[in-house]
Amino acid sequence: MQLKNLSSAIGKSFSDEELLSELKRVLSEYPDAFPVPGLCSPGWSLKFSMAPGILSLQCHRIGNNILKGYIQVRFTEFLQRDCQDVMIEDERSGTLKFVLNCTNGEIEFSAEPYSVREYDPEEF
Repeated sequence: MQLKNLSSAIGKSFSDEELLSELKRVLSEYPDAFPVPGLCSPGWSLKFSMAPGILSLQCHRIGNNILKGYIQVRFTEFLQRDCQDVMIEDERSGTLKFVLNCTNGEIEFSAEPYSVREYDPEEF
């Protein structure tokens, strides 16, 4: 994915606020460009009718042309049980890591799901 509004800043420095503003714009216009469904709990799904939001941004430069970091996103997930009328919803947050190539504006995201604890059968 390419960040259009940062294309004028390609090759120049831009602030974290400019990057955060552009990421929020892209998330509101193209929510499926972000791998937010990968952050959902096992068996749960992302509720697309409630747009995810960005809570925070942290990043640092790697050399002159690469910016690495992460964004905290808030989203709503749901679980539909056997009965079609019963849907459980939960608001969650998670971390999306990103790598931004500052020479061409290309950005790649990866989801960091929470780990699921494996229980020992003798534990209960």
